[in-house]
Amino acid sequence: MRIASITDCLVDIKHESHGLSDGLHDGWRDILAKHFSADASGTSHSQQASDYDTSPPHPDYLSSTYKWLLANLHNPYPTVEVKEGMASRAGCSVTAINSWFISVRRRIGW
Repeated sequence: MRIASITDCLVDIKHESHGLSDGLHDGWRDILAKHFSADASGTSHSQQASDYDTSPPHPDYLSSTYKWLLANLHNPYPTVEVKEGMASRAGCSVTAINSWFISVRRRIGW
């Protein structure tokens, strides 16, 4: 009986942690979308979330870095190989990718 109770509690904790993790990821995505939309349009950060578009930040060639960042908020430090791939696909320098990551990590509080 005790083992069943403990097992039930552990299963509940696991489900709760997944829900919290998903909520945190969604929250970061919303914060980043607000921030980049506001920067691109020059509008205030105090607007409602529904006023913002969730498209990647401009310029468009950085969409892969934005997508990578959202998928890796837990550790927003891509490897050299990942940055080289992003730069190659975007047609820009690795230095531009590095600068973008440094800037965005600063803005999100890393």
